[in-house]
Amino acid sequence: DTWATSSLTPEIAASLFPKLFNKIFPMKLRANAHDIITFWLFNTLVKSQLHYNKNPWEDIMISGYVLDPNREKMSKSKGNIIEPQAVIEVYGADALRFWAAGSKLGEDMPYQEKDIVTGQRFVTKLWNASKFSVMHLKDFKTGKVKLEIMDRWLLSKLNRIIKESTASTLDAVERTFHVPPTSAASICTCEGVLNPATNRNNRSESFEVITPSPSTSPYPLTVL
Repeated sequence: DTWATSSLTPEIAASLFPKLFNKIFPMKLRANAHDIITFWLFNTLVKSQLHYNKNPWEDIMISGYVLDPNREKMSKSKGNIIEPQAVIEVYGADALRFWAAGSKLGEDMPYQEKDIVTGQRFVTKLWNASKFSVMHLKDFKTGKVKLEIMDRWLLSKLNRIIKESTASTLDAVERTFHVPPTSAASICTCEGVLNPATNRNNRSESFEVITPSPSTSPYPLTVL
């Protein structure tokens, strides 16, 4: 358990599958915090170059620290950590994931309970919208269906987001999840989408596509 051993972790992991070694190594991604760049990262690079004359991974993802309310690094030795299990018991795992997804590569991130609460509200809104939708799809039969204007609108937004998110993940240096609070152009409310869809499901002859207003929508949702 020394840097001499841990600096060989890519090679050791790949050697567990001898027949696949050349396909696994070099690996795709190394993720580590910025505090061990000069230790783990540097030594791993040097070892790989010395033994194989190549880098051990294609990309490196550098994360930051989680900071306490006093903007100090959370550490067990300092006694200022917050156990994830305790947060999950109160707010649920998805709320914690929502907060964690707001981090930026290479930057420290403060822990604030209000951000967890925001995540819980966001997830609750999605959950309620899903239950409401399923309730109206009880007798829905799969197969070819006629796409209405709203269907095409939602699918176009979905495809655009998939394309932009994929390009951002593959090419951009910053990979940050963000829910814009006021942009009516990029968000829609559950009410704005589900209400007219419900009318159509109830055999209404026509329905109106509602453009959500950020001033009257307390829970804006990104169409995912």
